[in-house]
Amino acid sequence: MARAGRIFVMLLVTFIATICVYLLVVPLLGYGWHVLHGTYISYAGWKIAVPRDYYVIQQRRGPAIWKLSFGAPLLDVPFSHVSFYSLPPGTAAFMGTGDPARYEKAVTQTAKESGYQLKSKHFVTIGNKAAACLEFARSGKQPRSLVRCAAEDANIYPFFEGDSRYIPDLFDALKRMSQEPSIENSEGK
Repeated sequence: MARAGRIFVMLLVTFIATICVYLLVVPLLGYGWHVLHGTYISYAGWKIAVPRDYYVIQQRRGPAIWKLSFGAPLLDVPFSHVSFYSLPPGTAAFMGTGDPARYEKAVTQTAKESGYQLKSKHFVTIGNKAAACLEFARSGKQPRSLVRCAAEDANIYPFFEGDSRYIPDLFDALKRMSQEPSIENSEGK
């Protein structure tokens, strides 16, 4: 019986230690990613700044930049998730800053279906392009904030989900983005 008790205690200690290590490692993923990969990624002709403490994973439709807090993913803690999307070649580029009402209506309708309310509108620059960004909020479960952006005449669509405390990181990253020189431009054509 004493042997079974010792085995149970050892398994319990191992289980608790594993959870503690996991909870402590998750917030450090960003630092590790930057050591291995640097501070920028390339996607759809854009050089995207990855904020400090964030890490990148490649999703099916494009890269996603994450910041997780201590306790994630087991606890309901603040986080930041920014996905970048682009449209297939040959698709007409977004012209939303020329018709912000149409863009706002389309994005707001989708957000309302998930319980969000429009909080504010932002006009920012992504690289040298004007961009329309809509910020949404809801109470209750995470993510509590959404920001949907589209750059004028550019094939880049940043989507933020997470806690509102990380929205300034999003706008800083957007401001630091730049278009990569195309092969045609670099060859002098």
